[in-house]
Amino acid sequence: MSLKSKHFKIALLPGDGAGRELADQAQKVLEKIQSIRPSITFDVFEQNFGAVEIAKGNEGLSDAALRSCLDSDAVLLCGCGDKRYGSEPEKALLELRSQLGVFVNFRPVRFPSVQLHPCSSFKEHFIDGVDITFVRDLTAGVYYGKRQEARPANGDVAFDTRSKNISLMELTSHSLFTPPKPVHSIDKANVMATSQLWRTTVTGIFAKEFPEIQLDHMLIDHAAMVLSSTPKELNGIILTENLFGDILSDQAGAIVGSQDVLPSAGFSTIYRQPQKGLPAIFEPVNLKTGAHSGLGTVNPLGVIQSLILMLDGSLGLIEEARSLESAIRKTLDPHELLGSDIMTVDIGGKASTAEFMSTLLENFEFALEALQSIDLAALSSVFQRPILGLRGTESRRPMGIVEKILTHSAIGLEKAEVKPGDMIC
Repeated sequence: MSLKSKHFKIALLPGDGAGRELADQAQKVLEKIQSIRPSITFDVFEQNFGAVEIAKGNEGLSDAALRSCLDSDAVLLCGCGDKRYGSEPEKALLELRSQLGVFVNFRPVRFPSVQLHPCSSFKEHFIDGVDITFVRDLTAGVYYGKRQEARPANGDVAFDTRSKNISLMELTSHSLFTPPKPVHSIDKANVMATSQLWRTTVTGIFAKEFPEIQLDHMLIDHAAMVLSSTPKELNGIILTENLFGDILSDQAGAIVGSQDVLPSAGFSTIYRQPQKGLPAIFEPVNLKTGAHSGLGTVNPLGVIQSLILMLDGSLGLIEEARSLESAIRKTLDPHELLGSDIMTVDIGGKASTAEFMSTLLENFEFALEALQSIDLAALSSVFQRPILGLRGTESRRPMGIVEKILTHSAIGLEKAEVKPGDMIC
């Protein structure tokens, strides 16, 4: 008996700017998982996308790239945008989202390590513990409304669809309420018809389906003020439509001090409940990294943290996602917190992309080895249970690497010299 095999297809779109370099770093993370966790395998299908295709006289989203995305379990986009081609690369991204049915954007805003606090313009006590997740509608609202105003005799008309709003609420409720988090619904219901429809829909669904969830409504102007003064008051989920989410999520990204460290994901299904033909798109918040291209200084944190969302939200590799999160924190943390104290230049460090990734992968390998050891120990114990009705057949369960190291440390012995996967009695 062995650990259950898991196989995934990943569509990798390096895209524009420094996207090629970021894609290479992302592949190293996936390869590390495969090497330490042999029951998990990835087939990575790489396709050109955006300006690199437009430069050849093609569409930004080729038929081959679209087919690869539709056939995948997840899509990882690393760069999009080139001023030489105006908005054409971005139009390709909008088309990709449309073809995959993506209608909601998740964007967590938090510090991956306390080491990044000095990057923020806020004083530390205002930002320590910031944990905000934006859930933003991508398909409806005023961006997609008809260019007209109307107030007929039978009431207001909002150029939005209640079904879209309901879908957004359902996706949010199934994905982010374990454990329950406060939800801040942002609108402009005092003047906008779309916001009035939004507030009515949100209120009704939460009252009926999720009465235990703390829900409050806030006007967009007040939310912007709170976000720029006391952002921790908005910890939890900020739920809002396209226009307001577009503005507020960029504003919140500035709290961290660098958009390059933040991840983003677009979903067309419920979080952790993927469907064939409807893969999610994962991408760094900052897709325009052309200034760093070819210099070896690009910050990979945005794309690596997007991999955390992919492992957790689409592939069901929750423990691997937590291990990667832990490795990032250990890489960034100062020595006094037992970290490696390694950061790229843009966030106050001295490390190149290669140096940062080398340390990150080393820390990730250690975390994965511990995870593999625990799984093998649990699997081994299945075969060592005593047969019912017989005496004297009990045996001790072998210790894994982590248990052995902790035991040696506790009784004052040197660190156990064992190889990953070894089982020691």
